[in-house]
Amino acid sequence: MSISGAIGLVVFGIAFGALTFITVRKAEGQRMEATGGR
Repeated sequence: MSISGAIGLVVFGIAFGALTFITVRKAEGQRMEATGGR
């Protein structure tokens, strides 16, 4: 695998992980509000 290919794979992995983390955090926040977190 080329260096640029490896770097691209790492960057994609980090971006995908961040997107997944943000989505999960938003889902948890909505669930907390839905279950009466007032």
